[in-house]
Amino acid sequence: MFEVEVFAIHYTLNLVYQTAHWLSKGNQSYSDHLLYERLYNEVSGTLDKIAEKWIPTFGEDSINPSEVTRISAEHLSSFKDAKPTPDNLAKIAIQFQKEALKLTTELYMKKKNEDISLGMDDFLMSLCNDHEHRLYLLNQRVK
Repeated sequence: MFEVEVFAIHYTLNLVYQTAHWLSKGNQSYSDHLLYERLYNEVSGTLDKIAEKWIPTFGEDSINPSEVTRISAEHLSSFKDAKPTPDNLAKIAIQFQKEALKLTTELYMKKKNEDISLGMDDFLMSLCNDHEHRLYLLNQRVK
């Protein structure tokens, strides 16, 4: 079920942003700390909204916690050897944010040809918009 993959990447994003918030250090530590706090708060709220939209539309399996954590662990394992430096954390966050945008866009493209509600259509487009905005903020951070 592809919907659980999309939910899982948001779950992973939340974890990445919160960890980056905790590990902020160096010359940009204060601004990084605030940036990642903003991002994990946004994604945390988004997770709740996703679950509330997914369950009635796609079913309870779309947020299955064992699948979500398994998929999240797979995503995170690709960065297991990365040092948690401020620049690496920002680059890792960008990679996860790009993946979230890609997966959310794929879900939208699959579902737009099906009979989804206008609310779900709008919600998926809004998620993509949010991802693009977060990518902008993160790219500004690494410049």
